[in-house]
Amino acid sequence: MIRFDQIDQQRQEDRQAMMQQYQQVDQRYSDLLAAMNQRFAQHETRLMRLENWMRTTFVTLSLVAVGVAVQLFYTLMRFGLKPPTP
Repeated sequence: MIRFDQIDQQRQEDRQAMMQQYQQVDQRYSDLLAAMNQRFAQHETRLMRLENWMRTTFVTLSLVAVGVAVQLFYTLMRFGLKPPTP
Protein backbone atom coordinates (compact mmCIF):
# COMPACT_ATOMS: atom_id res chain seq x y z
CA MET A 1 0.00 0.00 0.00
CA ILE A 2 2.88 2.36 0.77
CA ARG A 3 4.31 1.64 -2.67
CA PHE A 4 0.99 2.63 -4.30
CA ASP A 5 0.99 5.86 -2.30
CA GLN A 6 4.55 6.57 -3.45
CA ILE A 7 3.62 5.91 -7.07
CA ASP A 8 0.55 8.12 -6.74
CA GLN A 9 2.65 10.88 -5.15
CA GLN A 10 5.24 10.60 -7.94
CA ARG A 11 2.49 10.71 -10.56
CA GLN A 12 1.05 13.87 -9.02
CA GLU A 13 4.50 15.50 -8.90
CA ASP A 14 5.12 14.57 -12.53
CA ARG A 15 1.73 15.94 -13.52
CA GLN A 16 2.43 19.16 -11.66
CA ALA A 17 5.84 19.51 -13.37
CA MET A 18 4.23 18.91 -16.76
CA MET A 19 1.58 21.53 -16.05
CA GLN A 20 4.27 24.06 -15.15
CA GLN A 21 6.12 23.32 -18.38
CA TYR A 22 2.89 23.63 -20.33
CA GLN A 23 2.16 26.99 -18.71
CA GLN A 24 5.67 28.22 -19.54
CA VAL A 25 5.32 27.13 -23.17
CA ASP A 26 1.86 28.68 -23.34
CA GLN A 27 3.20 31.96 -21.94
CA ARG A 28 6.08 31.98 -24.44
CA TYR A 29 3.61 31.33 -27.25
CA SER A 30 1.39 34.18 -26.07
CA ASP A 31 4.38 36.53 -25.85
CA LEU A 32 5.54 35.53 -29.33
CA LEU A 33 2.06 35.98 -30.76
CA ALA A 34 1.77 39.44 -29.19
CA ALA A 35 5.18 40.42 -30.60
CA MET A 36 4.20 39.18 -34.06
CA ASN A 37 0.92 41.10 -33.94
CA GLN A 38 2.79 44.24 -32.98
CA ARG A 39 5.28 43.80 -35.85
CA PHE A 40 2.43 43.15 -38.28
CA ALA A 41 0.71 46.34 -37.14
CA GLN A 42 3.96 48.29 -37.67
CA HIS A 43 4.34 46.91 -41.20
CA GLU A 44 0.71 47.63 -41.95
CA THR A 45 1.21 51.24 -40.83
CA ARG A 46 4.30 51.56 -43.01
CA LEU A 47 2.44 50.20 -46.02
CA MET A 48 -0.41 52.65 -45.46
CA ARG A 49 2.08 55.53 -45.29
CA LEU A 50 3.76 54.34 -48.48
CA GLU A 51 0.38 54.05 -50.21
CA ASN A 52 -0.56 57.59 -49.17
CA TRP A 53 2.83 58.89 -50.33
CA MET A 54 2.43 57.19 -53.72
CA ARG A 55 -1.08 58.58 -54.13
CA THR A 56 0.09 62.09 -53.24
CA THR A 57 3.05 61.83 -55.61
CA PHE A 58 0.82 60.62 -58.46
CA VAL A 59 -1.64 63.48 -57.96
CA THR A 60 1.17 66.03 -57.74
CA LEU A 61 2.86 64.76 -60.91
CA SER A 62 -0.47 64.70 -62.72
CA LEU A 63 -1.16 68.31 -61.78
CA VAL A 64 2.33 69.34 -62.87
CA ALA A 65 1.92 67.53 -66.22
CA VAL A 66 -1.46 69.19 -66.83
CA GLY A 67 0.03 72.57 -65.88
CA VAL A 68 2.95 72.14 -68.28
CA ALA A 69 0.61 71.06 -71.09
CA VAL A 70 -1.69 74.05 -70.51
CA GLN A 71 1.27 76.43 -70.39
CA LEU A 72 2.67 74.97 -73.63
CA PHE A 73 -0.73 75.22 -75.32
CA TYR A 74 -1.13 78.83 -74.12
CA THR A 75 2.35 79.72 -75.37
CA LEU A 76 1.68 78.18 -78.78
CA MET A 77 -1.64 80.02 -79.13
CA ARG A 78 -0.10 83.31 -77.99
CA PHE A 79 2.52 83.24 -80.73
CA GLY A 80 -0.07 82.31 -83.28
CA LEU A 81 1.20 78.82 -83.87
CA LYS A 82 -1.84 76.76 -84.67
CA PRO A 83 -1.90 73.00 -84.53
CA PRO A 84 -1.84 71.44 -87.97
CA THR A 85 -5.19 70.94 -89.61
CA PRO A 86 -5.79 67.60 -91.29
